[in-house]
Amino acid sequence: MLEGERFNFGRWQGEEIEWVCLEEPDRYGCVLALSTHGLEFGRPFDSRGWESPHITWEESEIRSWLNGEFYQNAFTSAEKKRIVTNFSANSVGNDTWDNVFLLSVEEVNRYLSPTQRKCYESDYAHKQSVKYYRTARLEDAKYYGDNGNLREMFSHLKSFGKSLFSSERTTHSWLTRTVENNGGVRFISASDDRLRADPSIDWFLTRPAICFQT
Repeated sequence: MLEGERFNFGRWQGEEIEWVCLEEPDRYGCVLALSTHGLEFGRPFDSRGWESPHITWEESEIRSWLNGEFYQNAFTSAEKKRIVTNFSANSVGNDTWDNVFLLSVEEVNRYLSPTQRKCYESDYAHKQSVKYYRTARLEDAKYYGDNGNLREMFSHLKSFGKSLFSSERTTHSWLTRTVENNGGVRFISASDDRLRADPSIDWFLTRPAICFQT
């Protein structure tokens, strides 16, 4: 398998998962791979957010989900045998061993070109994001209507109407596992890079990574 090669491995929510190989196989035949699409939309790094300023990747809800529900359901027994537990070096807190993980900011900088950093939704994640923004637009329209700003209200209702028939895949920001001392989690923006946010923010894509034997 060559660096940059794409392949299917596992399934999530009825879709095959496409991965991109980030480096040549090591001497044991293991490769690091990243999903080409965001497989989930709206899953926060940790719902406790700033209320838990010492949250780490080790303790985060998203790590528990990736190595629990996602790992158990996305891969068959045969596929799990090919997944190699990865040593994840972390900027804050303890280093960890993970079957599934998020890239760190350092790994993003090491492996991904600007084009590869752009992350589109899977079909399932797209349905999640459409539902999310439809709800947000209706809530905004109600807010502006209650406050007498009819122009803004109709603008959000118009956006809501367009979203009912939207099939367009868009890029979104996606999470890394890098946490700072103040509790902020780093993410890769759809337009910028290496930003930080409250871990409980829920408009990110989840883009998992694995190590597995070819």
